[in-house]
Amino acid sequence: MEAELPKIINIDGVEYEVETLSPTVKRLLGIYKIWEKDANDARLSLAKTEAALRDLTREIQLSVKNDQAERENSKTGE
Repeated sequence: MEAELPKIINIDGVEYEVETLSPTVKRLLGIYKIWEKDANDARLSLAKTEAALRDLTREIQLSVKNDQAERENSKTGE
């Protein structure tokens, strides 16, 4: 997959037109864009996993409380 390169990059306050840069720089920019996307995808995946874990934690807490209430009810119902 080839990453879409920006038209202009800014390094130390100087703007450069990417099309005028060497193939090496363009290749490095392509790698950067791919890795940047990978990092963003990883952050999104982590956020989804963290949200799922929070939801699961709430489910566990609720289930434990329900179990405790059932035990208490069964003791008083004896």
